[in-house]
Amino acid sequence: MLLDRLEQDHLYNTIVIIIGDHGEGLGQHGEKRHGFNVHEEAVRVPLLLKWPNRIRSGRRFASPTELLDLAPTLYDFVGIDHEAAGLKGRNLAPALRGEVPYGAPDRPVFLFRRHYDAGRLSRVSGMGYAVREGDWKYIYAPEEKRKELYNLQEDPGELQNVLTKRPNVSTRLHERLEEWRSSNSAELSDVPAISKEDREALEALGYVD
Repeated sequence: MLLDRLEQDHLYNTIVIIIGDHGEGLGQHGEKRHGFNVHEEAVRVPLLLKWPNRIRSGRRFASPTELLDLAPTLYDFVGIDHEAAGLKGRNLAPALRGEVPYGAPDRPVFLFRRHYDAGRLSRVSGMGYAVREGDWKYIYAPEEKRKELYNLQEDPGELQNVLTKRPNVSTRLHERLEEWRSSNSAELSDVPAISKEDREALEALGYVD
């Protein structure tokens, strides 16, 4: 195993990170791929960190974290000022070291799905967005005129859209999502052109038909 080899080669003082870039649909919400929606099966991914004698073992965060948190956390571990670097995300290093508790159950987590050209596989129009806050998750796809609201504690599979039953929650989360979209408009709209070589590589991987 990897960790055994690191110890064998006297490299055990190594930060090991296991992370996923996206989930995968297995038929939920009518999808068997990824990239088409922002439901939990497509966006919830593992994030595991191990650093002997530096990170307390067995710690597990129940509160949401984001992939954006990884960079400032690693900066802290290696002694670089992540705030001066202007990194987005939350520094998890103090909590991983056991110096402070990590408790941010209501921290908003923002998600988005780009509209990309996937040939005959494309079944979406325009951008798709979501915000998760506590047990609530709100999904908004303006071009598709679609809004969804789920209570993940009661409905982890996101099967019961309660948008009309909880208008106060949906309105609040929609406003929060619009604020985030406005403050990140440049990043969300900046879609670089795909070169011929990159498109061929994506075709080889099955991403473009």
